[in-house]
Amino acid sequence: MNQKIDDGLVWRTGVVLKIGENKALVKADIEDRKITIAIDGQEYTRRDALSAIRYQLDEIHGSIKGLDAQKYVPIPNAPNAEPLEYEYLLMLEREGDETCRVKDGNRLVTVNVRQILSGIETEIARKESASRVINIYGDVKDSNILTGDDNEVKK
Repeated sequence: MNQKIDDGLVWRTGVVLKIGENKALVKADIEDRKITIAIDGQEYTRRDALSAIRYQLDEIHGSIKGLDAQKYVPIPNAPNAEPLEYEYLLMLEREGDETCRVKDGNRLVTVNVRQILSGIETEIARKESASRVINIYGDVKDSNILTGDDNEVKK
């Protein structure tokens, strides 16, 4: 995303990007092995800026063999709570769980699952990615194809 670097603000472990009217800080913590993304700008355009950054990171992560990158979401209004795994939040949404509770210091905070996920990706986009179907055409007799929910090899 070199063309998006804001005013030359780049250093060994981070960068400030300008995406539309948003500014994004993308910072790596080498020791903790994590990347943090913070976006400032109009609320209704921040998700698009985050999406552009996530896409680039997904491309990079996909190109590194054996890397199992995991995504975590910080909890708004719960600064002491551990971030929740993005896939866990998606699973809660698919199962119909509207809320979950997290520990924030000495208190419990109720998290609205759909609301926190909608800050990252639209509900429509989440449903589309969850329901992608791969169609295979032609003669697949005598081939090994992973199918089904359990990804069992069927012949």
